[in-house]
Amino acid sequence: GFDRGIALLHSFAYDAAEADFRVVSVADPHCAMAWWGMAMTHYHQLWEPPSEGDDLVKGADEIRSAAHISSTSPREQQFIAALELYYRDSEHTATAERATRYARAMADLARNFPDDDEVQIFYALSLIATAPPADKSHVNQKRAADILEPIYRRQPQHPGLAHYLIHAYDSAELAPRGLAAARAFLALEKNVVLVDRDIRKASSVQASPGRLVCVECDLSDATDIERKLRTALRADLAPDVLVNAVGWSPKTDSSGRRLTFDT
Repeated sequence: GFDRGIALLHSFAYDAAEADFRVVSVADPHCAMAWWGMAMTHYHQLWEPPSEGDDLVKGADEIRSAAHISSTSPREQQFIAALELYYRDSEHTATAERATRYARAMADLARNFPDDDEVQIFYALSLIATAPPADKSHVNQKRAADILEPIYRRQPQHPGLAHYLIHAYDSAELAPRGLAAARAFLALEKNVVLVDRDIRKASSVQASPGRLVCVECDLSDATDIERKLRTALRADLAPDVLVNAVGWSPKTDSSGRRLTFDT
């Protein structure tokens, strides 16, 4: 149903979420938010943006379908209108500008519905997604965290909150504030390694202090872990690298090779 689609959307399971929203749209042709949900599955705010091809075309078509359904509440209308701003004129407008338009519209929605947790969560997500990379004061991330933390205390099992908080705290300054959310995320996601600041190998200097890196990989495959860590950390990790990953115990992969995870 729709609630499951939202949970999958928060979990970054975009294909599965789109399938669930499509089922809802067939069962209830007047559910505009089912079409909004499908369009949201193509806007990967914390991953890569939609491609310049089919995903953008599909998302634009789906949000137009949502907008054409009149039986919507003011809250739903604002959700739909905000996402329509992201997909509008995508051929001539840069992704960053369209994301900013969406975030501004979500700010209006959040002001209108201050007690609606899902509204606030989607607004906070838009803040993280549009945080300027050169802003060393992390204004967007701090604002997002201030919104998400009290909701997380009320809803610790929410499928997206812990992950969003990890992204909000993904900087040397803010990383210590993200450890609680990181531990919670690890408890939910068994294929995730959260690497903390103490990453060393004998011949190299310590990695950037305080940075949290969340790496999704196959924990039974040492090669997969090392490849994903190299990509995430942009470091030449040797097989004997010591990785302090919060919440994991030493284990071996399927070939018996030792994987060192100190907690």
